[in-house]
Amino acid sequence: PFVQDTLTNSPSDTSNEGDLKLFNKKLYATQSTKLKRLNSGDTAWVDIATLTSGVHQLCQYSRRLYFVDLDNVVKSIDTAETVVTSGDYTLDLSSYGGHISWIIPGSNRIWIGLTKNNGTRGLIFEWDGVSENAPNKWYEIEAQGSAGCTLINDVPYVIDIEGRLLAFNGGSFQEVARLPIIQYDALNQAYASTQSTKIC
Repeated sequence: PFVQDTLTNSPSDTSNEGDLKLFNKKLYATQSTKLKRLNSGDTAWVDIATLTSGVHQLCQYSRRLYFVDLDNVVKSIDTAETVVTSGDYTLDLSSYGGHISWIIPGSNRIWIGLTKNNGTRGLIFEWDGVSENAPNKWYEIEAQGSAGCTLINDVPYVIDIEGRLLAFNGGSFQEVARLPIIQYDALNQAYASTQSTKIC
C-alpha cells in the first residue's frame, strides 16, 4: 500500500514538472524549484540544487545523475552531490530552440529528445554525458518533436508527436509502425458530409 510522505521538506509542489530516480542508493526528486534527496533513515528531504523553468526530468548514467533545467539545459551531480551547472557533464541545447521532452541513458551514451516550439522538425541527440555543450550527433525527425523513448537491446525506439514509432538504424530514425490517428477536423468533415447520427 502507498502512504503519504509527511517528512519535513518533502517535494510537495511537483505538479507536472517533477521526476523521481534512485541514484547511489538514495531517492532523488525534482519539483518546480528544487532537486531534493532522501536517504534511507532520513527524517527530512535535503535540497541539493535550485531549479528554474521547465520539466525537470532525471537520468542516471555513468555514476552521475543528470537533470533538465531551463527547458533545454542538462546539468548533473556526482555521487558526492557536487552540482555541475556549466563545463563538462553539462549540455546546453538552447541554441536549437524548443524544449527537452525526454532523456534516457543507453549503455554508452545518453539519448535526448528535443521538441521544437516553432513548427520546425524535432531533433534527437546522442551525447557522451561529458562533453560540454557538444552533442556527439543529432538526428532530425519528420514531426515537430517526440513524446518518449525506450531502449530494446540498447536500440532507441521513439514515439513522435504524430504517432509514428521510430527505431534507430545506426544512421537515422526510421518509421517502423504508426498509431491509427485520425485528426478531429477529418472526423468532423466526414460527419458533416454523411449527416450521420452524432455519437457522444
